[in-house]
Amino acid sequence: MKGHLEDDENLYSLVPGKKLTLVVDAVEEDGSVLFSIGKVSGAQKITAAQHGNKAKRLVVGQKAKVVVLHVDLLKSHLHVSLDETLMMKTKYTVTAGSVHSAVVRHVGEEFAVVSLEGAAHLAAVPLACHYNDTFQFDSEKFHVGQKINVMMKSTSPDEYGLLLAVLSTSRSVKPIKPLVKEKPVIGELVTGTVKSVKPNNVVVSVDDNLVGAIHASQILEDAAEGVFPTLTLKIKQRVTCRVIGGRDVKTHRFLPITHPHLMKSILELSILPSLLDPKEKIPKLRPTSMYMPGEKVTCYVAKYNKQKQYLEVEITSEIHGRIETTPSIQVLQDMYELTQGCVTVGCVKSITPASGLEISLPFGIIGKASLFHLGDCYADSSVNNFTVGMFVR
Repeated sequence: MKGHLEDDENLYSLVPGKKLTLVVDAVEEDGSVLFSIGKVSGAQKITAAQHGNKAKRLVVGQKAKVVVLHVDLLKSHLHVSLDETLMMKTKYTVTAGSVHSAVVRHVGEEFAVVSLEGAAHLAAVPLACHYNDTFQFDSEKFHVGQKINVMMKSTSPDEYGLLLAVLSTSRSVKPIKPLVKEKPVIGELVTGTVKSVKPNNVVVSVDDNLVGAIHASQILEDAAEGVFPTLTLKIKQRVTCRVIGGRDVKTHRFLPITHPHLMKSILELSILPSLLDPKEKIPKLRPTSMYMPGEKVTCYVAKYNKQKQYLEVEITSEIHGRIETTPSIQVLQDMYELTQGCVTVGCVKSITPASGLEISLPFGIIGKASLFHLGDCYADSSVNNFTVGMFVR
């Protein structure tokens, strides 16, 4: 979202932190600047408040680079800042609960916009401590340019452009640490601690805010039949893994009504000895269309459906399947394709009294059995001997 604009911008698409280039329309005696609204459609007023010795000397008609602080949609008023420190790219990160020194940039009716010292982060600080805090003395009110200490409540501005913070009475200010990487990239080696062990996957904590998962297929090179590869790892064990992918999942850490779209990133990890060498390339995920009938694969049992009598299995964390456990299914052993004259097992898919049966056969094939092929001799209403879901030979 951030970046300098060349074309006209709409007021309703702006968020705090957006960089604009505007034309000075007037300069007030107190140093505040009024900008032309021609570049921002929908805006009725664009102002920038300046304070102290850092006030820029501008003339009417001059172009100036500004940063959006607050968009008042009810009044169609855009508040911006001319401070050059806010133009810098954000190369630092903050942690929740940390206390930082900040400068008040804008004071609204319900909250103030502040910038963290030493960074271009913008944060919103509520003016009231609680619902009954309806009156404040002049000495308690915020003023533009005032330095305060704030405690961070969020670490990402998301789509609103602002971090969340509250006024802090603590004097111990935590310096902002440089941001090295937001999250590991595919192919990178990471070290974590095993948090939980399940039959088909192991959860690993990489750091305080990052979690990874190791699937059973990514633990042993050659897993023997009847062995649980995940049992080779123990809780609190330190492991070195390689990142092979990642996915975003919904988290229930907060109430859905307050955070309906809150997602959490989970790393896909591998501890296969062949992949722990950084020089080895990460193999691409094999699509399901590349698996051929009759091919032998290693599966990991996930669940048994007693009612429908089949096993739910996993080949990888992304590819799942089913294995029928009906005794008559043994007929399919060593059968890789259906040929004329072969004996196989099918499942009755539908019954039509006037024509016969529609049968689901192995390898995704659908077959039909007419009324004349349901038995060795003719019998009235022979379809009554069959039901949908019934296995037939």
